[in-house]
Amino acid sequence: MADETSLGNQDHDQRFKEAVRTFFAEFLELAVPSLAPQIDATRVRWVEQETLVDPPDGARHVMDLVAEVPMRTDDDVESWVQIVVLIEIDSRGSVTMLRTQIERYYHALRSRYPEYDVLPIAMLLRVGLNGLGWYPIERYLGERCIFKLQFAYVGLPALDAVEYVTGSNSFAVALSALMKVKAERRAWLKAQALKRVAEADETEQRQFILGEIVDAYLKLDEQENAEFEELLGKRQYERAKTMTTTWHQKGRAEGKAEGKAEGKAEMLLRLGTRRFGDPPREVRDALTAMSDPVELEILADRLLDAKDWQELLQQP
Repeated sequence: MADETSLGNQDHDQRFKEAVRTFFAEFLELAVPSLAPQIDATRVRWVEQETLVDPPDGARHVMDLVAEVPMRTDDDVESWVQIVVLIEIDSRGSVTMLRTQIERYYHALRSRYPEYDVLPIAMLLRVGLNGLGWYPIERYLGERCIFKLQFAYVGLPALDAVEYVTGSNSFAVALSALMKVKAERRAWLKAQALKRVAEADETEQRQFILGEIVDAYLKLDEQENAEFEELLGKRQYERAKTMTTTWHQKGRAEGKAEGKAEGKAEMLLRLGTRRFGDPPREVRDALTAMSDPVELEILADRLLDAKDWQELLQQP
């Protein structure tokens, strides 16, 4: 299970948005197992930046993930309807605000897509509830229930890490890093999760996404890390060790390249400022965004002949 430090310092939205997009079918299998077989995840269309604007101050709320996807309505007949899936990734310690948020998003999506049903799902990083289930939202007028909505949830802290790390769902294997496990099995869990990722029939990029979740959310203390390294030295974890070593080497190489490019960009800015004066903001942003050292070297060679910043970058 992830500790508070790892949860508090992560960019959950970006990491899990990418992961859910990539492993959408596996996510549905975990979150809504009764509905997943009826949903054709291969024909998903992700809707970019669905927002809700609050009057009168105009505050904007951005939904985490919204997808249009076909769902079969009859097991015996090829009859399909489009539905909208709303996915919220929540790292708060309570579902109180999430309930209100999902209700508002549900109404907004129903208004925007009146011909589609909306399936709301929440992935809870800090709240376990019953692990998997449907959370009710009800509105009453007196004793009469005038509105009822349920959203499916995956309460990771309440799920059994051992069960899911040994299961067949590759996304759930990675998510076991956020599930409950006995303290003395944390090192084993990390080694086992990475072993399953390394052995999975997945592309290198998909393996990396899974492995990054394990590495980011299952932080080990010094003693646990020593136990983890000892496990990786055993034959059955050889592929996991090879995989993680390759990632670390690539990470160091990319870091060195980024550092080299950053140094060249700073030098180019200093020399260019002496020659042309302070650069406009768009020029500074363009130079600092360059990650190719060779491209920056070409600009450095052009520096003596250019008349100004625009000519240096060949901007009209």
